[in-house]
Amino acid sequence: MQAGALALAAPFIFWMGSSPTETATYIALFGFGLFRGVYDSNIVASLYEVVPARLRSSGYGLMLMGAFLTGAFAPYLLGILKPTLGLSKGLSGLSVSYVLGSLAIGTAAFFFFNRDRQIAQPTLIPTLPA
Repeated sequence: MQAGALALAAPFIFWMGSSPTETATYIALFGFGLFRGVYDSNIVASLYEVVPARLRSSGYGLMLMGAFLTGAFAPYLLGILKPTLGLSKGLSGLSVSYVLGSLAIGTAAFFFFNRDRQIAQPTLIPTLPA
């Protein structure tokens, strides 16, 4: 699900940077937001599928740290690219990161998911005596 959502969002990122009109930009933003939402809504579920319960909070923290560091680096990268490529081409070029992310997640899911999958253990809920 996540690999597909990233792959489907990538063309919309490209379109945002290269759209000729304001209306086209809004349509591209909508498409990007839709598929980014599909990706984001599955982040915790996918993490919980492969990380043991005792390590989930640490895993989630590391995942968020990586996401925020990457997101914080994007404006800096666009600033570097602006004088040479221009802001529109630089923004469109960021779609490559979504394609690479999609390939990385798809490859990891295909080759490692069955090995790393955590089988859900039934939760023991204590009951009060009657």
